Amino acid sequence: MKIARHLIGTAAAAALMCPLSICVAADNTSSSSAGSSSSSAQMAGATANPQQETEHFFKENASDNTFEVKAAQLAQERATDDQVKKVAQTIAQDHQQANQQLQQIAQKNNITVNPDEMNPVHQAMYDDLQKKQGEEFTRCYVFDMAGGHHADVFKLNYAATKGSGPTKEYATAVLPHIRHHLSEFDRISRSMSGEMARGSEKTKTGGSAGASGSSGDTAQPAGAGQMPDESSFPTIHHDPNTGGPEGRDKQGSNGSSTGSGSGSSSSSGSSGSTR
Repeated sequence: MKIARHLIGTAAAAALMCPLSICVAADNTSSSSAGSSSSSAQMAGATANPQQETEHFFKENASDNTFEVKAAQLAQERATDDQVKKVAQTIAQDHQQANQQLQQIAQKNNITVNPDEMNPVHQAMYDDLQKKQGEEFTRCYVFDMAGGHHADVFKLNYAATKGSGPTKEYATAVLPHIRHHLSEFDRISRSMSGEMARGSEKTKTGGSAGASGSSGDTAQPAGAGQMPDESSFPTIHHDPNTGGPEGRDKQGSNGSSTGSGSGSSSSSGSSGSTR
């Protein structure tokens, strides 16, 4: 069954706001047609032609190698990360060599392959990358390559272990390089995912702290958290003659004045009690 290498890469890139709608549409059409043809063949009891399968395998891998080389060359120009540029240089060299090996094996087995031609799906993926610049390009390139190489390793490993003839020969020759590419892109994509997650968390934390600070400033009433001034408390004096309370400022010295003062003091006392 045909493995569409870009599917995983497309899903990973979409998670980081890097949609490849053209590729998805193209692949859906391709997968639909492949599924229909397969079902028809099974219903008719027909068996696939081994020569046609081999030719299809070589054409798909030639297209894949060409896409990898051109995308890597683009990454060397546009990537904002030095480690991505370094890996892209290795990718370009290895896939150029893989295409040379593929052509040599194809010629020995009378298989016609155009090593410089991309199929419509790979062409659409390359066109999408060309539209991007800076960090967006770097992010999309890395995650597409990480997902794509997962599919490549699966496909080539199957051909190397279960295949035969030219298919097995080619897969066995290039599989170690593809595995190395996968480990490099997995490492870089994990690093980028961690940085993005930390940046997002920092943004959330900063926003929460700002909101808490402003609400704290507005929620505090005037004088909150301060001890009251003792001078504001009412002062109560006791009359040595009656033993009762009297006002802070006693007026007069005769009996009537004292009585009046006592009355006033009593009012003050009761007022103080009420408080």
